[in-house]
Amino acid sequence: MNLDVVILRIKALCPLFNGNVAGAAEYQQGVKDEAWLPPPAAYVIPLDDEAEDNLDLQGVDQFVTERIGVIVMFSNAAGVATGDRRGQTASELFNPIKWQLYGAMLNWRPNSSVENIGIVQPTDPGADHSAKGFAYAGGRLLDADLARLFYEWDFSIRVQITDADGTWPPVGNLEDLWIGVIKLFQIGHSFVGQPLEQLLAAIDLSLPPDDRSR
Repeated sequence: MNLDVVILRIKALCPLFNGNVAGAAEYQQGVKDEAWLPPPAAYVIPLDDEAEDNLDLQGVDQFVTERIGVIVMFSNAAGVATGDRRGQTASELFNPIKWQLYGAMLNWRPNSSVENIGIVQPTDPGADHSAKGFAYAGGRLLDADLARLFYEWDFSIRVQITDADGTWPPVGNLEDLWIGVIKLFQIGHSFVGQPLEQLLAAIDLSLPPDDRSR
């Protein structure tokens, strides 16, 4: 999944962040410096994928559930400075931000070239691979103190990968393949009623040792 597309979406539809939305690398740096982006800020991070079984015995037809997390840093520094020791200043923004994220993410397809005209191209890797948009996958408190609160909202989307996304072993010339098939048919027809060993010898094959007694 292209996280940059998600970041642009949250910036555009979640005004409470004032554009303070970044990716995973900035989050790691932000935790260390404690002031990478001014709060409230959102950091979009990739989470684990869950792959279902491949439905095609020879090719690729497989569904994968991709997950991302949106970690939001709330600040209560101003409130603490004015005597708010309960963190109430940060908690006042919690519900409005949650619902802005819902509005931006739920049922939206980040890989759709139709829903993201000019941002996602039909030729982009993974474009138009999902029938449905994001679903809510849960939330959790990551950390909190008097001055800051970190909360993560997770979202998931089910995408399909097919033969077009994988690779096929190289094959020979199709004309040569058809000639070979015709020759095998002709050889097999001429050996109707004959021992199997003679047919296999004619096409340069041999039975496994366990099958020679047949």
